[in-house]
Amino acid sequence: MEGVPFTLDDFQNALEKYDFDSELGTKVKGTVFCTDANGALVDITAKSSAYLLVQEASIHKIKHVEEAGLVSGLREEFMIIGENEADDSLILSLRSIQYELAWERCRQL
Repeated sequence: MEGVPFTLDDFQNALEKYDFDSELGTKVKGTVFCTDANGALVDITAKSSAYLLVQEASIHKIKHVEEAGLVSGLREEFMIIGENEADDSLILSLRSIQYELAWERCRQL
């Protein structure tokens, strides 16, 4: 492997550093890159993009994700709540995080 500035061990270590945890309930940082009538596509630096359904975008009932302040380019923390078997994409939620925060505030009061 002449001319390659790193070894296979270096490559394996780099992969482990960026290993992605896609378990349900895991919080991940992501960037919204496209919205539509049903939700938003989010780049979470995984193998595939993830999708945020409009009903998971807010604790409040909204008709479009932009009502929750979600626009292209926004970086936010999301929770993984499922997986779409058809295309192996992950389903995300902001609502779950908002509920956790609301319950934490109630406990503090």
